[in-house]
This record gives sequence, C-alpha cells and structure tokens, in this order.
Amino acid sequence: MNKKLKQVYGKILYQKLLYTLIIILVYIVGRCLPLYGVDVTRISYDSLDMQNMLMQTIGGDRNNSSLFALGISPLIMSSILVQVLGAIQGHEARAKTSPKKKMGVMFFFFFIIALFQAIFRVSKLPYKFIGGMALMEAQSISVIELITGSFFIVWLISRNKKYGIGGQGILIFINILDQIFGMILDMDKVYFLVIKNTIITIFILFFVLLVTILTESIEIRMPIQRISIHNIHADKNYLAFKFNPIGIMPIMFASAVYMVPRTIIMVIAGLYPEKRVLTEIIEATELNTSLGMALYVLVIFVLNYLYTFITINPGDISEQFLKSGDSLEDIRAGKATKRYLTKKLLIVCFFSSCIMSAFIIVPMIMKEQGTLNPNIAAMIPTVMILTGIWINIYREIEAIGEYDSYRPII
Repeated sequence: MNKKLKQVYGKILYQKLLYTLIIILVYIVGRCLPLYGVDVTRISYDSLDMQNMLMQTIGGDRNNSSLFALGISPLIMSSILVQVLGAIQGHEARAKTSPKKKMGVMFFFFFIIALFQAIFRVSKLPYKFIGGMALMEAQSISVIELITGSFFIVWLISRNKKYGIGGQGILIFINILDQIFGMILDMDKVYFLVIKNTIITIFILFFVLLVTILTESIEIRMPIQRISIHNIHADKNYLAFKFNPIGIMPIMFASAVYMVPRTIIMVIAGLYPEKRVLTEIIEATELNTSLGMALYVLVIFVLNYLYTFITINPGDISEQFLKSGDSLEDIRAGKATKRYLTKKLLIVCFFSSCIMSAFIIVPMIMKEQGTLNPNIAAMIPTVMILTGIWINIYREIEAIGEYDSYRPII
C-alpha cells in the first residue's frame, strides 16, 4: 500500500471511528435523560446477577427509567419475527417481496412490541404525582417517550451501520460496560477483587476469551468443483462457514425472546393478583432456577439453529449449484447437496450451542455450589459477548483496509 493509499485508508477509518464515537455519545446522553415525572430517587437498583446482566445486554439503562430504557430489544424481536416469516414463505416468495414491504412489516411488529414493553415498564416505575389523573398523564407521556426513544435508537443503528463501525454491536457494548462499571462501583458486592480469587478469575475469563476467539475463527471448508475453473486455482475454491456460524448472537438475543412470555405472564399476574399460579410460574422461570436455566438454554439452541439455517440456507445453496453447474466435491448437486449441508449444519449448530450454553450453565452451577463468586458467574457470558463484538469490529476495520488497498490501474 503506497503512502497516498495509506492516507486515504486512515482518513476513511478516522471518519468512521469519529462518527461511531458521536453515536456513542448521543446514546449515552439518551440513557441519562429521565422519563417525565419519574421519581428516580425511589428507584432501587437490581442486584447484578447473571439474569440482569444478560437482560440488560440489549436493554437500556440500569434503572430502566431513561429515554432509551427499552434498548434494542424491540428491534431484535421484530427482526426475528420478519426473518421467521421470510423463512416460512420460501425462496420465491422472499424474492418477490420488496425491501420496502419487509421494512414496513418489521416496523409494524416493532411498534407493537415497543408499545407493549413501554406500558409494562411504565407500570413498574415510581412517579412524583399522587393524583390519579396526573399519574395517568405522566405514564402516557412516558410511554410516548419510550417508543420515540426506541425509534431513535433504530435511527442511530442505521446511521452507524452506514457511516460508522460496529452497527448495533456498539450499543450492546455500551450496555455491557455500564453493567460492569456498576458492578465495580458497588464495592460491597464486588468479591472478585479479593486476592484469593484473582488467579482463578483471570484463568476463567482468559479461557472464555480463548474459546470465543477459536469458535469465531475456525472455518469448516468444503471443496467446490467449478465447471469454469480447471487450473492451479481450482483447489482454492470451497464453501466455508464458521464453526459458530452466527457468532454470539444467540446469547444476546435469547434474553429478548426469553423475556417475552415472562413479561406477558407478569402483566396478567398484575391484572389478576389472586391467581397464585401465575406468580409461581414467574418465580420458577427465573434464570437462577433449574427450570429457568433449562428454558434459556433451549432458547439459545432454537435461535442458533433458526438463524443459522436462515443465514446459510442449504436449499438456496443447492439451487444455486444447480443453476451454475457447480457442485461440492464427490456430491451430486440438488437434493444430495441439500441433505449433506443440512447434516453438516445440524452437527455444527449442536456443538456451538453446547459451548455457548456451557458458559451459562457451568458458572450457574458453580455459583449455586459456592465454588464461584456470583459476580464472576455473571461476567462470563458478557466476556463472551464482548469478545464476539470486538472480533466483528476488527474484521470490519480489516475489510475497510482491504477495500482501500487496491491500487488504481492508471
């Protein structure tokens, strides 16, 4: 890369980093703006256990009372619903659906989910107003503010994807840092700073870091026989996907999916407090219970398989091979290719899901047995998420460098 190209590359990267920094500052300011009428002095902070750490990854501020309190969870849930509907439609139906229509459907789901979450969130907040009418007005204004804040977050993400670096991962990164700093500030709860736990803490976090990097870097490659290539470059043609095809996305998104049915049950329990069975269901599905942990792991498996087969569709790949005349080595194009790829992805998804689930289940078991501090147990999945985000950011920066490294012909 010559000096001029280095200057161009540096300028583009600098502009993108600066734009992302502005997005981060705007997001932090929004997380500090309290909702109208909320009495922040009466808000008690939840203990920073694994459940709260995971839920706040895609949520808003720690006390859930700011303009951006809903976070990116409405966006995630609506995008999941749209992708599931697209997968059900099939390849031809998806091809006929315009991006504008998909966006319209997504924002419809987004508004419904944001409205539902805003009403539930507002019902739990303390207000300064005593009168019934004044309280209703304040809550209504807060609901409008939360929905507006959610749409503004979507706008921030779209701008960051276009002009910055990291996309929505940057906002998730800020949420996690907020939780970690909050844990550090609560010095009476930060037992992992005790000297006797330092070595085991460093070892555990380093192990999580190493495993995450490996699962994000290892590729499964399948040689492709291309009818148009019969030279020394033929052996460099292959179909590849990562050992962890969609990264740490299932862990981040599982909290949003997991909270939907629990939130619905909480709302119903609030309307019918005499129904003791609803309260028992809510208590039984906490992440610190065996049932809650099993359901959360199930959500991780389902999301991993779902997103993997949406992102890497064996049917679409086999159809492309049929149209181009190419094929996987020693495998006929068509149904045989589809079956082979499906089997491969099923195996890969199983092992990657097991690894992600292990980093949640094992720390929880060790915490219950008293062999691992609760704060360390809560940090393990967040370290995995942070590592995955940094890897994606690094690859994006590397792609910018490769794009700008081409020399002009003239």
